[in-house]
Amino acid sequence: MNVNKLGQIVITGLCLLIGTARASVIYVATNGAHIPPFDTPEKAATNVHDAIDACGVYDEIEIGPGTFVLTNSLELTMPIWIRGASASEKTVLSGPPLELMHADILIQDVIIEGLYHFYGVRFHADAIIDRCVIRNCGNGGVYFDHAGILINSIVCSNTVAADCTSLRAGLYMLGGGKAINCLIYDQQPGYYLSRASGAYLDGGGTLQNCTIIGNSAGARSQYQNNPPYTTTYTYEPGSGVYCLNGGLIKNCIICQNIPSPKERNAPMEPGDNWYFEGTNPVVRNTCSWPLIPGVGNTDADPRFMDLFAYDWKLGPSSPCIDSGYSDMYYYTEKDLAGNARITGTEIDMGAYEVGPLLGNIEPVDYQYPVPVSFVFRAHVVGANLNGLLVDWDFDGDGIYDYSGPWALTVTNEYLTAGDFTVRCRFRTGLGEEYVATCPGVIRTCYSSVQYVSPAGAHIWPYNTWERAATNIQHALDVAANSTVMLDDGLFPIQDPLMITNPLTLTSRNGAEHTTVRMVASNRCIYLNYPGAIVEKLTVQNGLHAEAGGGVWCGSNTVLRSCIVEGSRSGSRGGGIFGASFSVIENCEIKSNLVSSGYNVFGGGYYGEQNALLTNCVLLGNVAEAGTHIAYGGGPGRGKAHGGAYAGSNAVLWGCQIIGNRCSGQGGSCGGGIYMDGGSAEVVTLAGNDAKGASVPVYPPKYVSSYFCPGHGGGGYLLGNAILRHTIINENVSVYGGGLYLNDAQVGFAHAYSNQCITIREWNNSHPGSGGGVCIGGNAQINNSLVYLNASQRGGGILTQAGDATIFNTTIVNNKAETGAGIFNESGQGDVLNSIVYYNRNYLETNVEIDDAEGRLLLRNCCYRSASVEGIDCTTNAPLFVDWLPLYEGDNQFRPQTW
Repeated sequence: MNVNKLGQIVITGLCLLIGTARASVIYVATNGAHIPPFDTPEKAATNVHDAIDACGVYDEIEIGPGTFVLTNSLELTMPIWIRGASASEKTVLSGPPLELMHADILIQDVIIEGLYHFYGVRFHADAIIDRCVIRNCGNGGVYFDHAGILINSIVCSNTVAADCTSLRAGLYMLGGGKAINCLIYDQQPGYYLSRASGAYLDGGGTLQNCTIIGNSAGARSQYQNNPPYTTTYTYEPGSGVYCLNGGLIKNCIICQNIPSPKERNAPMEPGDNWYFEGTNPVVRNTCSWPLIPGVGNTDADPRFMDLFAYDWKLGPSSPCIDSGYSDMYYYTEKDLAGNARITGTEIDMGAYEVGPLLGNIEPVDYQYPVPVSFVFRAHVVGANLNGLLVDWDFDGDGIYDYSGPWALTVTNEYLTAGDFTVRCRFRTGLGEEYVATCPGVIRTCYSSVQYVSPAGAHIWPYNTWERAATNIQHALDVAANSTVMLDDGLFPIQDPLMITNPLTLTSRNGAEHTTVRMVASNRCIYLNYPGAIVEKLTVQNGLHAEAGGGVWCGSNTVLRSCIVEGSRSGSRGGGIFGASFSVIENCEIKSNLVSSGYNVFGGGYYGEQNALLTNCVLLGNVAEAGTHIAYGGGPGRGKAHGGAYAGSNAVLWGCQIIGNRCSGQGGSCGGGIYMDGGSAEVVTLAGNDAKGASVPVYPPKYVSSYFCPGHGGGGYLLGNAILRHTIINENVSVYGGGLYLNDAQVGFAHAYSNQCITIREWNNSHPGSGGGVCIGGNAQINNSLVYLNASQRGGGILTQAGDATIFNTTIVNNKAETGAGIFNESGQGDVLNSIVYYNRNYLETNVEIDDAEGRLLLRNCCYRSASVEGIDCTTNAPLFVDWLPLYEGDNQFRPQTW
């Protein structure tokens, strides 16, 4: 074998050039007779190992179709040629790795499958692998040990076993090696460990004309074993390519590589596609995001033919066409698909060269009332476009309505309503032909309003009340950039209303007059198109196993002026599920239920991060769990990776959250609201309940159940949540009758007439703690009134297990057996510029500390306590205008106050 690997490599089908006489051919087949020396197809060996043993120098091994299991590693130490069946017949070598230890080894047309602990191939010399697939290997696909050439091959679906050390799932190039015209995709981290999932260049190596896409590097997880039971991930960089100290990357496309377990539709971040450490590699004429510094690089969309259908050939409008650098260095005549490597003025980026003739049509915004004109734009590429004619079929009837030379931009007017398929035919003077279809269907309608009425005639178009549709979904399907209007009355439905078009679903006279009622076991409305609106409806009796029994609202959708009631889900949002950036406004959300034996969140509403709930009333909603934990009878907050209810950047404004309840046999948190981050302002939390639930004991001992206490009757706040300008009134729980705080901030609030109940049972006691507010972690209360609350400990406020800060707050007329105003159970607390007075217990102690565990510092305060000393404080009465009727809101000082 004499293959030139220095300077230029011009490989024409990678033929073996035998310097002397032609060597022998050894055959391998699943149905062979296995008669040495295996020199005919009839005598073929039935396993590869025996064929290798029978080989001499420069012999060829021809392996037929089928799967051949390797019982141990193939250590190839002499020059041979191993070739499989044709690509359509597939020869599979499965098992331990191939060790290529001689420079004159060629392997062609073989699928190499590894095992759990094994890589697929290891190069020890500049052997060649051509037209092969390396897949499903458990310790990485290809290992280049300072050498090796991989050409026109696919490396896919390889992982890294948890107990392996390579931590690179696709290609690992240690000090050298070359991959040319290769597709590297769908590498996955093993147990979230691997670093560079696509290709790792460690001190050298060359990637040329490779497409590296859809690979996932690993992440390291950290689980928080207490509410809200969040798991955070630190993602490994370089899901596509990781370069450590040099290397060469040329004419490649490196895109859509996202760390696992990040969601595929999550925004890409720097470091996802590529990451360089130490000495940067030389990178030129390569497409990736973010832009890689270097000559000819781009961060533009490569515009594949079909990204999500795994068709990663370049589309006609791709900026990667003719954008490579063909210096003939390591250049091959064919691309990965076997087409000519250069068909235009320059080599293309990536593993595929654009073929002789290819075209497409740009997508259009395709739904309008008639008459309407559309502008269609087509793109075409090819080796020879002389005499190009472009034919257009605007209505899909097979007859071309317009033809012209280079007619790539055309306009067509639609005068009638209907669904139309648009096609474009490209023809060259050489007789080549290609037909492209416009993505989607052109749908036109006669009116900007589609009417729906039980008394309608159901005649398309539904553009009058007389012709109105009787089926809501039919009207939704034909409406776009328009309105679907429901008449007064009851609309029973059996399937969810699917809103996936840009439209508004509304009623004629408001929610009180129009009801959409589910009469089967389904969700009522699935609202999932950015900008789509549902308004002025009553939505009843929906059911979904996961989220949003009444309405599921996708990102950037709007639900307004609706009544959502009597619906149920099994996990998140019995009434409404609001995705990120959804808007729920001016709605009544009442008597909904989220219920399951597992964790449940938000009986009425579940809002993910950046969701908005404004000017709504949430009344009588219930979150009810079995042996696990319930969060939030009204708005809820779930696990961090499952969504946020009032979480990061979420906003609740101007809402009344009244009479909601949560009850979980593993714990109840936030009868009214559960917030993990985000903010709530101008909110009323009244009459909500998070007392807890009885849990059966098996086998019974002295009683048949014990009580699992609840936290935060009005609300449970954590994750730096902010609650301001809020009324917290007549809520009840065991810990935090009004609020339970953990790393949260409350300001300008009135917390009054809340209560903590005390539970005593056969094996435990749960003293009511923090009638107004219970602080279970670092939190702040400022500029607030806490009064007329009751509890066993800490009638106004109880602090425990954290650094609490209370300033500019008046705490008066609360009741408790211990610490009627403030009780510090544990942790470090600071009370500043506050009044703690007229709170009552049998010792008349406004402030009390559990000496064994707690520390509370009062500074510049007005308070009375027999056991707690302060700094720059006074014990003189504050001389309110009238402190007794404080519940009426008179908390002003007399003019002669201190």
